[in-house]
Amino acid sequence: MARDYGPVLERAEDLQAFSGYLDAEDLKRQGKVRVAFQTAVRNLVYALYRESPDHGALGFSVSGDLDRIARAGEFSPGAVAEAREALLREIQARSRNSGMMRFLVRWGPPVLGLLGIAVYAFFKWLALG
Repeated sequence: MARDYGPVLERAEDLQAFSGYLDAEDLKRQGKVRVAFQTAVRNLVYALYRESPDHGALGFSVSGDLDRIARAGEFSPGAVAEAREALLREIQARSRNSGMMRFLVRWGPPVLGLLGIAVYAFFKWLALG
């Protein structure tokens, strides 16, 4: 399965555009781009963990892939370095967790949100009935 680093590297390129003095509007845009970048990094890392049977070698594999992308020159060196740093940090953070913990971290918040909505709707229904 080919790994798609495109979304992560595109967001990293967008982050590279924010330098020097930033006014309030630019800071807001930078924050939105940073959130999109971190989301893309997390999604890629979760996909890599699903795809790779050897989680220990995942960091080396990602680093090698990013080296090839950097040599191709498709993305700026700053964007590749930013993506490498974020991906390796996220891989390291996720490698400390067991498979069950990764599952809970990934799906816990949405499930708890839906559960909260269901409980709220139930009590609202009781109040109307």
